[in-house]
Amino acid sequence: MDPILWQEMHAYEKYGTIQSGPRDYQVVKLLVHLGGYTSPLQAIVGDKIPSDLHVTGLGTQQTGPSLTQRLQDVLLWFRSGIYAYTADTRKAFLRVGLQEEDRDFTKFLWVKDPQDPDSEIITYRFTSVLFRATSSPFLLQITLDTHLKKSISPHKAEISDNLYVDNFLGTTNDENKLVKIYHEANRELLGANMPLQSWASNNQQLNEIIEKEFPKYQVLFKLKVLGMKWNTSTDELNVMTVKTNNSPLTMRKLLS
Repeated sequence: MDPILWQEMHAYEKYGTIQSGPRDYQVVKLLVHLGGYTSPLQAIVGDKIPSDLHVTGLGTQQTGPSLTQRLQDVLLWFRSGIYAYTADTRKAFLRVGLQEEDRDFTKFLWVKDPQDPDSEIITYRFTSVLFRATSSPFLLQITLDTHLKKSISPHKAEISDNLYVDNFLGTTNDENKLVKIYHEANRELLGANMPLQSWASNNQQLNEIIEKEFPKYQVLFKLKVLGMKWNTSTDELNVMTVKTNNSPLTMRKLLS
């Protein structure tokens, strides 16, 4: 097993992102007949299976209404003003908690010792929203919108409009307003347990403030913004080329 994946699982359990639960499954041995061949198979099912069971996976969840702006609109708006800025929230989805009664729908099985083929199987469940679940973008956005609606910040509407999933980016022609939005956004999203990080701007004054308030962070002058390259020194956006190395071009490669 990938040691990085194993370390990530331990970190999830340590910080309460996942929690172990009682064993409520059984292993059923089956014989599968397909195309003239018979293959043994072990299936893991729940202890109590209702007669009207419907199998539901992450891809068949209700998505909820789309609250995310169109990507092309965000990029055009991002460079419509003189001064631009960008930041993001680390592991934003995992910061949105799940109600106790909803956590059983996120159960999954794991092994206690990946080096032992007969290792005990552990049942885990998530305590927060899953990354890349169908409904995750809606749940994240509605959580942030609900928090900002209660805010008394004069810039709360603009802060809300500048959110794109776990990214925060925007533009203004007023240098004083630029600094105010920076401070307001940091305060508001920190209050929602969504602290902003990886700040960058094409404005020297704001970059100096960022370096002063985040002394361990070095402001980048070449970075990615929603899949495009942004050089803050020259203030140019460029489309990144995809190297396929003679292999099939997939959506994952295109978006990475």
